[in-house]
Amino acid sequence: MVLSELGKVKEAINAFDKAIKFKPDFIEALDLKGLTLAQMRRFEEALSVYEKAVELMPSNDELVYRKGLMLLRLKQYERAVAVFDQVLELNPNHYVALIDKGMTLDDMGKDKEAIEAFDAALKIRPDFVEGWNVKGLSLTQQGRYAEAIIAFDKALELNPNAHMVWSNKGLSHIFMREYEKALISLEKSIQLSSNFFPAWTNKGLALNGLGQYEDALKAFDKAIELQPDYTKAWINKGEILAQLKRYEEAVKAFDAAIGINPNLFEVWYNKGLALYFLGKYDDAVMSFDNALILKPEYYEILNIKGMALNKLGKYDEAINAYEIVLTIKPDYFDAIYNIACTYVFMGNKEKVSDALSKLIKLDNSYRDKLSKDPFFKDCDILH
Repeated sequence: MVLSELGKVKEAINAFDKAIKFKPDFIEALDLKGLTLAQMRRFEEALSVYEKAVELMPSNDELVYRKGLMLLRLKQYERAVAVFDQVLELNPNHYVALIDKGMTLDDMGKDKEAIEAFDAALKIRPDFVEGWNVKGLSLTQQGRYAEAIIAFDKALELNPNAHMVWSNKGLSHIFMREYEKALISLEKSIQLSSNFFPAWTNKGLALNGLGQYEDALKAFDKAIELQPDYTKAWINKGEILAQLKRYEEAVKAFDAAIGINPNLFEVWYNKGLALYFLGKYDDAVMSFDNALILKPEYYEILNIKGMALNKLGKYDEAINAYEIVLTIKPDYFDAIYNIACTYVFMGNKEKVSDALSKLIKLDNSYRDKLSKDPFFKDCDILH
């Protein structure tokens, strides 16, 4: 293990392999090899090692637990839960297995079962700070913010210096729009650990909620300085810049986020919106298309893509985009309205009337609104 601790992980694994070859049932060597592979994030290989170790010693709850942990890392959630249950059969007081079972259930969207697992762990070990923290995080994800804050407060009673918990508590206050309270928690987190970049990002969110936009941008910049590949900070920075109509800067922030992770739907969407407001409609359409690759059924993007195509004079393509919207959401007012507008541009009065008739059939109260729209002043159907 000394070799591994020195960072010479390959040599460490070779040493473990030699020991295992000499003595195939050398459990300690298998365990150390599995731990080293896990440190290298080679979870598939680590899982194979622990499966072998468990075959040799199936009653060793720690080896079974580590097998479950590898399955969790590999996102094989159903199998992970089953293995954590095996751990608990061997050792009903294994509170860490209960916590990891809860986290796995959380990832599976099984909210109630996750909280039950956390509560069972905390019943065994009520002074387990991380248990209260992960319970709070789970409650936050469920939108149960007040309960989450109670859990975080319990963790902070046990360890007032837990900077991550202060940051998590601050985020729950943000979700409750209690921005001043959020700032108190986040300043405490930063005071305890000034390099904890998530706290700076959360501080930026709280400042944004208070309308202190420039200070919020400074907080996001601090988070980025500490962790340049932290996509959340880049995204939040871009969103505030767009909110301030500083679209060129917003696009740069979104591009930075995309450079780190090109598979973030909301970044492509927000970049497309910024480009649209800059009048860069071709580029906006490209961004919307990238967003639609990730979420093809997101009809709002198809609608604004159609609007960008209208700006480019690509009316047939715009109509096609709106028609796809209506296959997803047949009663979407904006898409039908935009179809009518597009046919005005194309000079097709019959199609304009068809679209307006469809809107009126959806809700007759639209007639009065549309009759006052100068865009449709010459449409007989409204008068």
